[in-house]
Amino acid sequence: PWYFYFVLLAVKLPIATLIAFTGGIVLLLRRAAGDGRYFLLFWLLLWGLTFAVAGGKFTRYATSLMPAVIITAALAIQFAGRAVGRFFRGLFDQPAIGVYARAALVSLVIISTMWAAASASPHFRLFINSVGGGSAKAGAYFPQDEFYDAYMLDALKEIAARARPNARVGTEIPVLADYYAKRAGREDLTCSQFF
Repeated sequence: PWYFYFVLLAVKLPIATLIAFTGGIVLLLRRAAGDGRYFLLFWLLLWGLTFAVAGGKFTRYATSLMPAVIITAALAIQFAGRAVGRFFRGLFDQPAIGVYARAALVSLVIISTMWAAASASPHFRLFINSVGGGSAKAGAYFPQDEFYDAYMLDALKEIAARARPNARVGTEIPVLADYYAKRAGREDLTCSQFF
């Protein structure tokens, strides 16, 4: 459906990033971000017209959208940080307090995002934020992409058990295959792209 990528952003972005991105969109539309906003608006619009209306949708296509999303979120964090800094500077009548308050806000966003990523480890594709239902809904929204390489661990365990020494393994995902081959104790296997 046309809203596939809207759902993707709503359930896959960490909450702090989602809130910041939403605020950043408001800032872009309110002309609060200067003339650079045209670049971001053009990027988001062109990407949306290209991918949202296309029939085949995959989460990997959002990779080219993510820089614009993160820049837009960063704009909102910067604006919020400025406001928080002014508030605390005026409250305590100390310029340094404003700087520390801004740094604390940015640190809070970064730490919460890192925490969200760490909570999904080692299956990062299965991360779902609380808007989407959290870890209880992992794999429910985009199973075609989230379980794309789920078979590789079992497949490489079997190959590692049966393959002759220095065998070549042909696969669509050689980096992951090489990783699982090494975990299975088969440093000698050569994993390469197979077409």
